[in-house]
Amino acid sequence: MDERAAGNTVWGYIARGRGVGLINASLAEQLPRGITLLDVNAPQTTLTVDAVWNQNHLPIVARTLDAAAALASARDWL
Repeated sequence: MDERAAGNTVWGYIARGRGVGLINASLAEQLPRGITLLDVNAPQTTLTVDAVWNQNHLPIVARTLDAAAALASARDWL
Protein backbone atom coordinates (compact mmCIF):
# COMPACT_ATOMS: atom_id res chain seq x y z
CA MET A 1 0.00 0.00 0.00
CA ASP A 2 1.50 3.37 -0.93
CA GLU A 3 1.57 6.31 1.50
CA ARG A 4 -1.36 8.05 -0.19
CA ALA A 5 -3.60 4.99 0.23
CA ALA A 6 -2.51 4.58 3.85
CA GLY A 7 -3.25 8.26 4.47
CA ASN A 8 -6.70 7.92 2.91
CA THR A 9 -7.45 4.99 5.22
CA VAL A 10 -6.37 6.99 8.26
CA TRP A 11 -8.41 10.03 7.15
CA GLY A 12 -11.42 7.75 6.64
CA TYR A 13 -11.20 6.33 10.16
CA ILE A 14 -10.79 9.81 11.65
CA ALA A 15 -13.70 11.22 9.62
CA ARG A 16 -15.93 8.40 10.93
CA GLY A 17 -14.96 9.19 14.54
CA ARG A 18 -12.77 6.11 14.91
CA GLY A 19 -9.45 7.72 15.70
CA VAL A 20 -7.15 10.68 15.89
CA GLY A 21 -3.92 11.46 14.11
CA LEU A 22 -0.89 13.65 14.63
CA ILE A 23 0.20 15.43 11.47
CA ASN A 24 2.41 18.31 10.44
CA ALA A 25 0.63 21.65 10.16
CA SER A 26 1.81 21.77 6.55
CA LEU A 27 -0.85 19.15 5.72
CA ALA A 28 -3.70 21.43 6.85
CA GLU A 29 -4.56 22.29 3.26
CA GLN A 30 -5.02 18.60 2.42
CA LEU A 31 -7.52 17.68 5.15
CA PRO A 32 -10.66 15.97 3.85
CA ARG A 33 -14.09 17.35 4.65
CA GLY A 34 -15.20 16.51 8.20
CA ILE A 35 -11.75 16.60 9.75
CA THR A 36 -10.60 19.50 11.90
CA LEU A 37 -6.99 20.35 12.66
CA LEU A 38 -6.33 21.47 16.23
CA ASP A 39 -3.12 22.94 17.61
CA VAL A 40 -1.37 20.80 20.22
CA ASN A 41 0.55 22.59 22.94
CA ALA A 42 4.16 21.61 23.39
CA PRO A 43 4.55 19.17 26.27
CA GLN A 44 6.18 20.37 29.44
CA THR A 45 9.10 18.00 29.80
CA THR A 46 11.21 17.35 32.83
CA LEU A 47 14.73 16.04 32.71
CA THR A 48 16.33 14.85 35.91
CA VAL A 49 20.10 14.60 36.03
CA ASP A 50 21.93 12.84 38.84
CA ALA A 51 25.63 13.34 39.50
CA VAL A 52 27.92 10.74 41.05
CA TRP A 53 31.59 11.37 41.73
CA ASN A 54 34.65 10.15 43.57
CA GLN A 55 35.39 12.21 46.67
CA ASN A 56 39.04 12.50 45.63
CA HIS A 57 38.03 14.85 42.80
CA LEU A 58 35.92 17.37 44.69
CA PRO A 59 37.40 20.59 43.17
CA ILE A 60 36.68 19.55 39.58
CA VAL A 61 33.25 18.24 40.58
CA ALA A 62 32.38 21.55 42.19
CA ARG A 63 33.45 23.49 39.07
CA THR A 64 31.47 21.13 36.83
CA LEU A 65 28.33 21.43 38.95
CA ASP A 66 28.73 25.24 39.07
CA ALA A 67 29.04 25.35 35.27
CA ALA A 68 25.97 23.13 34.86
CA ALA A 69 23.95 25.30 37.25
CA ALA A 70 25.01 28.48 35.44
CA LEU A 71 24.02 27.00 32.08
CA ALA A 72 20.67 25.82 33.41
CA SER A 73 19.99 29.24 34.90
CA ALA A 74 21.01 31.09 31.72
CA ARG A 75 18.69 28.92 29.63
CA ASP A 76 15.84 29.18 32.17
CA TRP A 77 15.85 25.43 32.76
CA LEU A 78 15.40 25.77 36.51
